[in-house]
Amino acid sequence: MVPCRYDEVRALRDGWFAVRREDKWGLVDEAGQEVVSCQYDEVRDFHWGLAVVRRGDQWGFVNQEGQEVVPCQYDEVRDFHWGLAAVRRGGQWGFVNQEGQEVVPCRYDEVWDFESGLAVVRLGDKWGVVNTAGEEIVQCAYTKIGVKRKIAKLRR
Repeated sequence: MVPCRYDEVRALRDGWFAVRREDKWGLVDEAGQEVVSCQYDEVRDFHWGLAVVRRGDQWGFVNQEGQEVVPCQYDEVRDFHWGLAAVRRGGQWGFVNQEGQEVVPCRYDEVWDFESGLAVVRLGDKWGVVNTAGEEIVQCAYTKIGVKRKIAKLRR
């Protein structure tokens, strides 16, 4: 039961609630405890134990204990795949892990979400591949690329 001290309550998955008070959003758990105070302009559902949050025009992630593990410093964020989330800062993309470490620096013009432990990345008009350790295992030197089940198709 969520106490009536909020202007709006939205049900999320797994017993969580997004709550709004005076135009700011927070998160309440299934026991009715305010885990994330109403300080964000937007909150989204939990995925992989983290919820996307927005403060102003900057995005980050909070965990289920209410800690902002990925600070609101990114222009855009995506959900986690293979333990990493794509993040954009200053027009460049990279990836962060669930502890908030930028495993792949924000230096790419475009990134695809991880699939089978690999992500396609673009630098200029050339494509490459990075792994979950942040290593560029296929250099950005190809005009066309595709990855399926850890097999890359490349064209120069």
